[in-house]
Order: sequence, then structure tokens, then C-alpha cells
Amino acid sequence: MDEQIGRYRLIKELGEGAMARVYLAELETGIGFKRKVALKVVRPEYAKDKKFVALMGREAMIGSMLQHPNIVQTLEFNEADGRSFLALEFVEGETLGELLEKDTGEGPGLPLMVALEAMVQVLKGLSYAHNLRSPEGDVMGIVHRDLKPGNIMLSRHGLVKVMDFGIAKAKIASANITTAGQVRGTPIYMAPEQVTGKPLDGRADQFAAGTVLYELLTGKQLFIDNNLIRIMQRVARAEVQEQVSEATNLHPDLGPILTKMWARDPNERYEDCEEAARHLEDIVFALKSAGRSVQDTSPSGPADDAGNDTDDGDDESQGLFGALGEFVRRLFGSSAPKAPPPKKKRRKRKRKRAAAKPPPVATRPESQGSLEVVFEDATSSNFEAPVTKEPAAEPDKPLDGTTARMMLGPQTGEESTVKPTPPAPEPAGESQTGKMDPFFYENFDE
Repeated sequence: MDEQIGRYRLIKELGEGAMARVYLAELETGIGFKRKVALKVVRPEYAKDKKFVALMGREAMIGSMLQHPNIVQTLEFNEADGRSFLALEFVEGETLGELLEKDTGEGPGLPLMVALEAMVQVLKGLSYAHNLRSPEGDVMGIVHRDLKPGNIMLSRHGLVKVMDFGIAKAKIASANITTAGQVRGTPIYMAPEQVTGKPLDGRADQFAAGTVLYELLTGKQLFIDNNLIRIMQRVARAEVQEQVSEATNLHPDLGPILTKMWARDPNERYEDCEEAARHLEDIVFALKSAGRSVQDTSPSGPADDAGNDTDDGDDESQGLFGALGEFVRRLFGSSAPKAPPPKKKRRKRKRKRAAAKPPPVATRPESQGSLEVVFEDATSSNFEAPVTKEPAAEPDKPLDGTTARMMLGPQTGEESTVKPTPPAPEPAGESQTGKMDPFFYENFDE
């Protein structure tokens, strides 16, 4: 591909949506500076659509405010050669949605520690967005509204990044483009207040994060059904009792955490995603501590056959995301940096005198002083906490992940009859494993 858009040279196409294409592109300046980016280019037929361009402008404006290691950066929104484009940080890796669709050799989901460590990063990025303040000191109130595995990247370096704030909501007049009463997002990942058209805050993203975590752990979509109305009804009622039991079987503390994240009433959830992240971190540390205990009671534990005391020391040098880093190395190869192993201190015991008799008297008048030697050396210890994984049930029949937008009328509790229209094209990267009944497509578009 040899095409130029403004300062960007297009390298290859990464994906295609209904209204834009995404390319891997390279920015090169006259003095030799180069940087790879993901360039989202508006299709020519939509370039003159003022509302769509305004939506992309809103995405760029919100994205430009978000500077966090767990959020994909927005670099530029501009127009060149008659084409509107959005330049984003290029993350070399895969989305969590892509990982769930491939055979990683770990079963239908991801290993418990990997899923927990990934979600801790997601929740920290979301907490940052929810609490971001304007230059005037006001909370911006940014809500992602479309968190799902396909919008979360796992980089080759072990970082997890939330992307696609394209339909994010913020308390900014210029960003308030969505018509009142519209529901935007992917229904199976919505919160109850989102499917019913109620006001949203960051706790809606927390509900979605719980749904994503369940999918990472089990490989199953939570609110899946072949009928869109029934999906939204299940979400609105927060039907998660069976899934909470599954999570509790994986770890006894996980069920209560998901119960709180999935609370139907937002006021009953964690006040902030950072709090949910801390509770998941507690499970991670508990699992690592249990792993160290197993290691310490092994034959090569604290006291070896030579009578040496061993002290594992502090394991903090391995970092929180040890299991995730190891998973990335297995997945992508050796490009991910490996955490340094913890240092071990080995102290030699003071030996008892072998002979019961006192030593012979020295011929010199000076007494011979005793010398106690302490040896310290670094030894390698790579240990991964064991993961107990329950066999997953057969995955439910998936529904295509169409991102839907629905005009909600008065809440009468009755289903309205609508005429069938052809489904809109699906954005790239979304799985097309099922079809909804045609009459549910009216008033839904990308």
C-alpha cells in the first residue's frame, strides 16, 4: 500500500467499520522522526455528514484529555486531502475479544490470575477517566458506555489498554451530541440503567467490567440470547445468580466482588472502579502468597540438607502482573520484558565444634580469634501460583456483537412491533457468530 494522507503514510489496513477504515500508518517528519499510529479514516460518503464528523470530533476531544497507561492515547483529529481522520496510539498486540476466540491452550477462558490482573488494569484506567477534572477543576464525568473485550487491548509488553471512547459520555456541552433517550452501546455489556435510558455515571462501566471479567474467566457471554428484547430485559433485571456461583467456585472472594459490581442499583456498587480494583488485587496477592507458602514447605524450602537457612525476601520485585506477563510471553514470544526474580538470601548456620575436647594450647602467646563468615548470593526463583480451574460449561449460542442504538419510548413494559430492515454492516474485529431476528434491527444502527 503506497498512499499518503497528510503527514501519514498508510502501511496496511487494520480493520473496517460501517463509517470508517482503520490503517496502520507512519508519521514521518522532515528531520527523520517516525512514529507508527492507528489512523481511523472516515469513508468518503460520510465525510460530509456533519453529525458524524462531530461525533468523531467528540471522540478526539475526550480522548485527548485521557493520558493514562491503561487508555489508548488520541494523538490528532484533522482533515487532509479532503479526508477526515483520527490518529490514535498504535498498540502492538491483540484485543481480549480476539484472545477469547483463539485457542490459547488454557481452556475456554483465560487463567484466573491472568484475567484478574488484566481487569485490575482496566478498572484503574476507567477510574482515571471517571475522575478526570477539567482545567477549571470540575469533574468531567467521562463514561465509556461500550466496554467489551473487543475494546480492550493486550499489548506485547503486558499492558492492558481501554480503547474506543467513540461513544463516551462527558459533562461537556460540545460533547452532548447524542439525542436524549437514545441507548448507545453493545446490549449484552450494558448496565441496567443504560438499557432503560436512565442517567449514567462511572458505575455503569463498573457493571460492564464485571460482565467482561466473567467472560474472561469462563469464555461465556453473560446476557446472551437470540432475541434482543430478551437480552435487554435480562440486563435490566441483572440476572446473575448462577454466574456469581460459578465465580465463587473459582475463588471464594470473587463471587462477593462480582455481586457488588453487578448490583442492579448503582448505589449498591463500589463507589469507584479503583475500589473494585483493590479488591481484585487482594485476591491476586492472596494467590501469590499461597504459592509462596507451597514453595516454602517444599524440600528445597527454608532449610536445606546442608543446614542453611533461606530467606525468600520480598517478592515485590516481581511486580503485580507476573502471571499476565508470563502469559504474554507465551502468547507473543520473548518481546515482553521479564520481571527480575526475587533475591534469596542464604545464611550459613554457625557450626558446632566437632570435637568435645578443647583445642590444643597454641604455641604462641597470642590467642587465635574466631571468624564468623556470612555468605549472600542471588539465586533465581521463578514460581507461578497454581491455578485451580473449574471445567467450563458448553458456551451458550453467541449473538453477534452488534453495537446497537435504540430509541426508547415510554416504559410501558410492552414490546412494540417494528418493521424489518436489513442489518447495518458490522465493524471489523467483531465476531459474526449469530444473527438476531430481523425485526429487531429497526432503530438500531452503528
